[in-house]
Amino acid sequence: MVRVGNGPAPGCGSPGGEPGELSGARIRERLVRLLDEPAFREGAGRLSEELLAQPVPGEVVRELEPRRALPFPLMAVIPSLGLS
Repeated sequence: MVRVGNGPAPGCGSPGGEPGELSGARIRERLVRLLDEPAFREGAGRLSEELLAQPVPGEVVRELEPRRALPFPLMAVIPSLGLS
């Protein structure tokens, strides 16, 4: 048996077994399901598309740098923030 943290991962507990313990057979069963069911592959594809649609850090920096020069009212009020 394999001990899983403080308890089983959702849906991974062995029926009738100790909470938080998995057998090799149960792990294999879940892994085969993960690899065989199209819904998991489709979900991973959607997640990948969503992540690829996000801007890369360099794009975010290019967007934010011009705004840095704009007046920021809190700078006069709270200089200890070090936002200059």
